Amino acid sequence: METNFFNRIQPGRTADKFSQKNKVTLVKGGRPFFATLHRLIEEARQSIYLQTYIFSADGTGTALAASLMDAARRGVSVYVM
Repeated sequence: METNFFNRIQPGRTADKFSQKNKVTLVKGGRPFFATLHRLIEEARQSIYLQTYIFSADGTGTALAASLMDAARRGVSVYVM
């Protein structure tokens, strides 16, 4: 097993040079995930990059779109892919 993935993709760099002050939180299930997502969108101050393969015009999608539009109105750069 490879011990330094970052060195393979960009020789001479280590993980600490790629990422500082970031964290990962495992969120299981739909409701906790969307609650966390809405909270993070509300807390965003600079930019949001959202990658998703499903974005429907249902209640969940409409609420998410509203949160993203609110963020954009606050001056946050919002990108959805």
